[in-house]
Amino acid sequence: YNFHIYDGLIQSKQSAQRALADSNSLTEIENYVNANRTDTNHNLAGIAKGRNVILVSLESTQSFVVNQKLNGKEITPYLNDLIKKSYSFENFYHQTGQGKT
Repeated sequence: YNFHIYDGLIQSKQSAQRALADSNSLTEIENYVNANRTDTNHNLAGIAKGRNVILVSLESTQSFVVNQKLNGKEITPYLNDLIKKSYSFENFYHQTGQGKT
């Protein structure tokens, strides 16, 4: 709950900053974005075209148990196998503050 109040305050300040920005700032931002644009034609572009795609989204699951063992047995054997055969994204940001559900 507290995070949502904090986030609301941050967003209101950012909105005010955007409203007060001048055209020089906009030009500077456009130049930065254009100079740091990444190529979208990398080897994963269009990889799923014409295929059935299954998205597995897990709620209330933390990644520290993946590929770990307890008493010699894998904690998440099915997830471990799935990750080996697919793509897994570890660098993401949840939007709910301290809670992750």
